[in-house]
Amino acid sequence: MKRCWTLVLALFLVATLCACEEIVEEETLLGFKMVVLTGAIVDDEAAYLFAEKAVKIYGSDTLIHKSTPANFREKLWFDAFLADLLEDPSVKVLIINPAIEHFDGIFEKIRKTLPDMLIVIIRPWASDKISEIADIVLDVNELALGRIIPEQAKKSGAKTLVHYFVPRHMGYPLPLKIQNTMKEVCREINLEFVVAEAPDPLDDSSVPGAYQFAIDDIPLKVKEYGKDICFYTTAWIMREPLISATVEEGAIFAQPFFFGELDFYRNVLDIGWNDKSIGDVKLMNQKTAAKIEDLGMSGRFSIWPIPAAMLMGTAAVEYSLAYCQGDADREADKDLLLKCLQKAMTDYGYGNHNVHVNLAEGTDNFFLITEDYITY
Repeated sequence: MKRCWTLVLALFLVATLCACEEIVEEETLLGFKMVVLTGAIVDDEAAYLFAEKAVKIYGSDTLIHKSTPANFREKLWFDAFLADLLEDPSVKVLIINPAIEHFDGIFEKIRKTLPDMLIVIIRPWASDKISEIADIVLDVNELALGRIIPEQAKKSGAKTLVHYFVPRHMGYPLPLKIQNTMKEVCREINLEFVVAEAPDPLDDSSVPGAYQFAIDDIPLKVKEYGKDICFYTTAWIMREPLISATVEEGAIFAQPFFFGELDFYRNVLDIGWNDKSIGDVKLMNQKTAAKIEDLGMSGRFSIWPIPAAMLMGTAAVEYSLAYCQGDADREADKDLLLKCLQKAMTDYGYGNHNVHVNLAEGTDNFFLITEDYITY
């Protein structure tokens, strides 16, 4: 009889544990979900790697990473993505990094079907009215580059700053403002400012012509002004050959790209990586610094320590967790966001560096960021 009761009790305990496991599993499945949409890794490495790291931290049940197909421009994919999103009421957050033009009209559908969803937009391609559509918008403070790049160039020993511009770009307000600000700041800090026209990658010479121009013109500028010269360009496609020629000539480069992507240095310096190390920002910076030291050029190259897509994406997830857990509402909270950004800096190993946050003019939810530089 004792054996029988022991067996019954054991079966009861097993049944109870199984029931508890089912409850826990059900609670997990019924809890909130966050969807992060990024480009493919070949199109947007930093954003993709941030999202994959976040999935490892928070689990694939809580954080769902969707990436667009490589090099695609297919609106049907977005329609399918939206249909899946709207059919799952447990999704409480949508983070888009970056938000490209195919999202026109989609946010209105989300608001109608899931009115309580927190929408965070990172690096919007079109900023018109984006702050009226999303709850929080994050982007790089590009206008601030007009001040911080000359100041960083000066700290790195530059006596001259060359601003390569594509005439087509100067027809837009922001590049023109950046150039004018650079000119004023250079005057303030006694840094010679040189404006130089560069070929348009969209013209007949195309991308190879822009590449070759950078390779050919940098040595001429160094010969004319000396090696204590720093370069900046409005043409994204020119940055890699610009860095390559700068390294070759022993000149100075303050910031490869306004998002701070590390792959510019990685590609130029031919630094080897594997799948595990490529997302390790601290290790990437250490390898880059070591390579520059081997070249005898320490102190002449700098960058933001964390690619902006990673920093803003990580902070957006932290902020969204607070929202899902009832510690924040949909009204943008600048103080909370700054804490999340600074925590992201710490998580990546740069807690002693600051993030600077400003509001875009005329908004209360469009935040513009810059980071303190590191010097290689």
